Amino acid sequence: MSVVSKALIDVLFFSFTHTERKIEQFRRYFSVPKFFFSLFLCGRKRKVINIKNKWNALNEAYKQIEISQNSIGQSKENLRLHTDYYNAGTCTMSDLLEAQTMFQQSKDRFVENVTQYEIRKTEYLQSIGR
Repeated sequence: MSVVSKALIDVLFFSFTHTERKIEQFRRYFSVPKFFFSLFLCGRKRKVINIKNKWNALNEAYKQIEISQNSIGQSKENLRLHTDYYNAGTCTMSDLLEAQTMFQQSKDRFVENVTQYEIRKTEYLQSIGR
């Protein structure tokens, strides 16, 4: 999906930059005021920029998911160690509860990041017209 979407953005941008001359010839031939064409061109530029911004936000959300997955693994290992330490009598109950809290918070962050990713994906798909 990422390669196809990036190619779509590149095609939109390429077609915009290389057809300005043809659009200007069309405008002159049909005597359309320059103002209306400038509105059209600005709208097209904004659309390409909007698509690129949505794509960047989608990639950022995906990276946040990877980071939160790594965080879950680290906090799970930390919880396992603190459980062993508590069973051996070398750490306090508050240390164990803190490790459990960190583990739960990392899982909560993961769910939030997946939700944000789905929102960003929907926004991106809407921006490209799907």
